[in-house]
Amino acid sequence: MEEKELSTPYGAVAYRVRAGEDGRVVVLLHGRAADASQWDDVLSFLDASSTIVTVDLPCHGASRAYEGFLYDRTADHVADIMRRELSMAAFVVGHSVGGSIAQVLAARHPELVAGLLIADAAPVRREAYSSFDRFALKRSASSLLVYEERSVRGLAGGMAKELTATTVGRERLHEVFARSTALELCHLVSIADGGLMRFLERLDEPLSVACPLSLVCGSRDKLNKIARSMRAWASQANVSLRMLEGCGHFCMLDDPRAFASLIEACLSSASLSLATERAS
Repeated sequence: MEEKELSTPYGAVAYRVRAGEDGRVVVLLHGRAADASQWDDVLSFLDASSTIVTVDLPCHGASRAYEGFLYDRTADHVADIMRRELSMAAFVVGHSVGGSIAQVLAARHPELVAGLLIADAAPVRREAYSSFDRFALKRSASSLLVYEERSVRGLAGGMAKELTATTVGRERLHEVFARSTALELCHLVSIADGGLMRFLERLDEPLSVACPLSLVCGSRDKLNKIARSMRAWASQANVSLRMLEGCGHFCMLDDPRAFASLIEACLSSASLSLATERAS
């Protein structure tokens, strides 16, 4: 994949592009405290003829020099990348914090998003979180500060074990987390969880997402009541929720083949819907 970056007043946002030929475009947004490399195993199972864009979200991975992470600003940066690199609307896959960013992106820039696959992320709306949830998430990083004087190996390993359900997934996620220091990991958790709560406080009205929506969650995802929130979301929105059996929060690392198959199925469905809409 070709490595590129978007210059912003707050720092560079790194991203990678794999050009395809079949006219299908997928944008992949990674999860909390990770980086775009979490998609590498999934990419090996995706159709090579599709165009793929992966982004290191601000403050993460190769974008770590960025200052001032905000959900709406990050969504706008992703939109700028899409306008620069793509000639058509894309199917956007967002995981965890990337799933929240994807929802904001679809609401703020609907012309760029042909469909959404949200993985292991709750809906971006106030009612999805109780007052206690909001209080706890604003302070989630403080629970990790006990690791401040320990090695990154200890914190990265503990987080990887909690967020995956297979040995392979745990090893891959540990590799991703180990690229950051312990304090950097604490900071990334803080801006993801606390940042979302602050975004919701500033939200004047609920997000409106008009594009086709699909949901997926690891059957063993134990993080922040996400599985329960996604079940309620699927029921209320009348959309499908696929539970990936035996997978944790980072379900694409636990079972990359199944996750890639789900992306391909959603792509086919989105393409069919778009073709039907154009015909009518």
